[in-house]
Amino acid sequence: LAWVIVDLLERGERVLVTSFTHRAINNVLAAVAARIPTTRRLAKVAAFSDPLLPAAVEQREKYRDLSFVKEGFRDGCVIGATPFALRSSRLGGVDFDTVVIDEASQVTLPLAVMAMLAGKRYIFAGDHRQLPPVTISRSPREAVALSVFGRLAGRGYDTMLHVTHRLNDALCRWPSD
Repeated sequence: LAWVIVDLLERGERVLVTSFTHRAINNVLAAVAARIPTTRRLAKVAAFSDPLLPAAVEQREKYRDLSFVKEGFRDGCVIGATPFALRSSRLGGVDFDTVVIDEASQVTLPLAVMAMLAGKRYIFAGDHRQLPPVTISRSPREAVALSVFGRLAGRGYDTMLHVTHRLNDALCRWPSD
């Protein structure tokens, strides 16, 4: 996913990285920063700063306070933020070429739509067989159907990746079987 985002950035695209959790967003931003540590066009917009994010990721509470925005630079950037930030003064009114929604199995349809309204294209990444959205009084089967990923999986728009970098082969084989 980070390599895809780096490619989009190098094409001059404005990319939003979003998810239900800040941790998922931060993981993607850190992976992008590891591949292009000298960019000044990588940022996180949130109410708080995370000391664990790499220094290459500029952190501000509002989009308009980012250094490259103040300098008038508008193209070729990667911004990390939750869907909620898009509907607030933090990031409201900012448009993107591509919206990347990570851990999409945890993202409900309303949250996905909040993010999708800010972009021209969308990339959903995740595993619909992992943790579904947190809901009240729903069975696990119903909860999966509430995620945007659960609704899209199996309709011809998905690609199953056969390599994981999170688990070793033995640990990966057990849930796969």
